[in-house]
Amino acid sequence: MQEKPSVKILVIGGGAYVYGAEKVILSIVGYLRKYHQVFCTVIGWNDGVFIKKLNEFRVPYAEVKLGWYYLTKIKWTLDSLIHTPGAYLKYAKIIRQQKPDLFYHGSYRTLLQLYPLTTKKNVYHVHDELSHTIAKRILPFIDKKIIAYIANSQFIKNDLVKCGIREDKIKVIYNGVDFTELSLPSFPFQKEGIFNIGIVGQVSMRKGHSLLLDALMALKGKGYTFRLHIFGSGTDEYVDQLKEQINNCGLDGCVIWHGYVHNKADIYSEIDFCIVPSVLPESFGLTAVEPAIYGRPVIASSIGGLAEIIDHRKTGFLFTPGNVSELQDHIQYCMDNPNIIAELGKHAQEEYSKRFSENILHEQVEELMISLAGKNN
Repeated sequence: MQEKPSVKILVIGGGAYVYGAEKVILSIVGYLRKYHQVFCTVIGWNDGVFIKKLNEFRVPYAEVKLGWYYLTKIKWTLDSLIHTPGAYLKYAKIIRQQKPDLFYHGSYRTLLQLYPLTTKKNVYHVHDELSHTIAKRILPFIDKKIIAYIANSQFIKNDLVKCGIREDKIKVIYNGVDFTELSLPSFPFQKEGIFNIGIVGQVSMRKGHSLLLDALMALKGKGYTFRLHIFGSGTDEYVDQLKEQINNCGLDGCVIWHGYVHNKADIYSEIDFCIVPSVLPESFGLTAVEPAIYGRPVIASSIGGLAEIIDHRKTGFLFTPGNVSELQDHIQYCMDNPNIIAELGKHAQEEYSKRFSENILHEQVEELMISLAGKNN
C-alpha cells in the first residue's frame, strides 16, 4: 500500500464554544492528526471544551486572543482591539515556526484578519449561509488567497456562488456522524405504550419549537397522547416564552425538558422519532442525521441542507417550512402507523451510514488536503 504524503496543516481560530460546526472541525482535526502534522490555534476567549478535545487527540495548539469587532458589543470590541497587536505577533511567530502547507479556516473572519500574514494556501470550510451577511462583501476580497472552499451541502455551495465564488473552487463534502456502533436493536419503541417525540439541539426561534407546539396542540385536541422531549439549551427569555406557550396550549403534562445532554444514546433511547422544524435554512443539519444512528427517523422542514438529507417517505418526512398543518399530518401518520417508524428508521440508518459517515467526511477532506498541498509544492 502506498504511504500517504504528510501534509503540514495549520488550523486557524474557533473554539470559543463547541456547537455543530466545531464538532465537525474537531472530528476532522482528530483524524488528520493521525497521519499529518497538525497544529491548531484556539481563540483566547473560550470555555475550555475545544481545548479538552484537542488534548484528547494530542493535537498541539496555542491560544490567541484575536477577536472580532462589533458595533453593538462595545466591551467585546475594545477587548479585541487591546489584544490585536499581541495576537498578530503571536500568529506571525506560529506561521514562521510551523511553515504550513495549508491553512484550514472555519470562519471568513480569521481569513480577513490574517490576510496580510497568510499565503495563497487557505482552505475555507463553510458551515453557514453567507449571502445575506456582510461576508458577501468580504469574500470577493479574501478569495484571492483561498485555494479551495469546502461546502457542507449543495445548498451552501449554491450560496457561495451567490457571493461571487467560482464553482470550480468549491467542493461539497457533507458533514458526518459516527456510524461505527449501530444501535438499531438497542432501544424499544413506544416506551410505556406512549409515543415519545423529540426535538434536539439549540433552543432558539429559528429551530421552530413554537411551530411544533402548535402542531402538537392540534393533535392533543384530536385525542392523541404523546410526550415531547426537548433536548438542548437556549436563552432564559426564549425558554420562558416557550413554557408560556406550552401552558397556554394545555401541553404542560406532555412536555419534558432535558436541557443539554452530551451522550447521544441517552437522547435517542428516550424518543421514537425526531422533529427538525427549522424555520430558517440549515446549512446541513446534523440533528437530522444523528437520530439514524439509533434507527430513529426524522420529520423536517424542507429548507436548506435538510432537503438534501431526507428522502421523503423513505428515510423520513419533509414538510413545507412553517406549515403547521403539514407537520401535524406527518406526526399523525406516524402515530396512526407505528410500524412505519421502525421501517423509516432502518432505511435512514442504512442510507445515511453510506452517505453521511465520519469515515467518508475524513477521507474526502484528507484527499482534498493532499491534492491541494501537492499543487502548492
